[in-house]
Amino acid sequence: MPELRVEAGPQKGQIFFLRPPGPIFLGRDMKADFPLFDRSASRTHFRIDFADEGYRLTDLESKTGTYVNDQRVASALLEPGSHILVGKTAFTFEYDSPQDGQVGKEIEGYKILERLGSGEMGTTYRAFQQKQRRVVALKVLSGDLATDKDFAARFVRETREAAELHHPGIVRIHEVRAAGGVLFCALEFMAQGSVEDLCRRHGRLSVERALQVALEAARGLEFAHQQGVVHGGIKPGSIMIHESGAVKIGELLMTARPGETQPSWHARGINASPWYVSPEQATGRPVDPRSDIYSLGASLHHMLSGAPPFQGENPKEILAAHIQEPPPDLREIRDDVPDELAHLVKSLMAKDPAARPPTASLVALHLEAMLSTTSASPPTGVALARRRWLRCIGFYLLAALTFLLGAGLGFFFLKTGRMAGERSARLQSVRTIISEGMELLRSGNLDAALLKQKELSAVRGAPEDWERLGPEIKAFESALQAALRRAKE
Repeated sequence: MPELRVEAGPQKGQIFFLRPPGPIFLGRDMKADFPLFDRSASRTHFRIDFADEGYRLTDLESKTGTYVNDQRVASALLEPGSHILVGKTAFTFEYDSPQDGQVGKEIEGYKILERLGSGEMGTTYRAFQQKQRRVVALKVLSGDLATDKDFAARFVRETREAAELHHPGIVRIHEVRAAGGVLFCALEFMAQGSVEDLCRRHGRLSVERALQVALEAARGLEFAHQQGVVHGGIKPGSIMIHESGAVKIGELLMTARPGETQPSWHARGINASPWYVSPEQATGRPVDPRSDIYSLGASLHHMLSGAPPFQGENPKEILAAHIQEPPPDLREIRDDVPDELAHLVKSLMAKDPAARPPTASLVALHLEAMLSTTSASPPTGVALARRRWLRCIGFYLLAALTFLLGAGLGFFFLKTGRMAGERSARLQSVRTIISEGMELLRSGNLDAALLKQKELSAVRGAPEDWERLGPEIKAFESALQAALRRAKE
């Protein structure tokens, strides 16, 4: 781990360890990450960020200035051995990472700069791709995986397929290669780490921040699912944060296809995590996009509660909980979680895949609607795009809302007695209509959306259907109400 070693001043001999991604603040303020006992230092003197190119120091308009290698700087990239002077306090910046023989070496055109971490699959480094002149995350697989011919062949094949997924919400895969007995892939570098890192630093996220993260992750999943790819390993550790703050889904290295049973590589601890897997994954049943939706719900539960939804002494106990136990009620964990959001997380984590929202697109629309009512500043871009057309369609949306409230809900309160298979198909049909209708509203195609509303009102169901679909209908109503409010602005 990188460190600042105090060479002179009141705290001589002290070492400050810098855990990426930061920012890490230093100054005389006792609330700083590392308080300085130097009267000539400003209260907030400088900060260090982990950027694509490495560790960057930024002076915070201090009175006495910050000096790097004897030069006063506003901002400077730190290299191992850099000297920093603040008032009477002198630091040396060094790496103190575990000894790793690969650091400093070159692998097939990639100069390894720093070890970032290791896991079941291997070790990840920050590296510089010399030909493309860019910083990447280089994942070098462990020797036992690299020498497993069947695994290596599938890894290369499926990772290359995943590399064809180009979307702002998906971590880009630059290259995958097996050369000289080394199996590796180069990925877009995500300087701010993962949502798991974010939760480790801050514990529970604010409701607004959790909604923003989940919304952007759902958009990435939406695209992957449209391309016929099931991630199979959504968790806080695979939801990544770019240097710009953009959220992207990562670890699309070995995925599943809809209808595929749990692949053998899951048994090796690759991709999926017992803390967030769906019940069908836990029992080895075929997966589809709704399995990712469950894992996204479990990840959102973690963001809001500060811990995975289920605990256990070992993976077997945790998997059993996913199969048998209902998730904890978020409203009993923290009182600022809206009822609507607690219901949505419960719906995402339904044991029966048919009881979950059928598409990531519909999940994103629910999250977007909740975010618009949670914050006065909805996501940039999404909100601006909506405002441009919402001003013109207020009366159409009002008509749609009136139609929904006055006539559309009655179909749920009809006679019961349908067979389980028919009921599942009916629920799926209703959810598909809602999803398509909201997509049409979001794109501004009002005539087609109103036709979907009429189609919805013609579906017949039973009271228990309404009870199950209630949160989704309510989320739809909230989206319409939010649109109406914005149309009046």
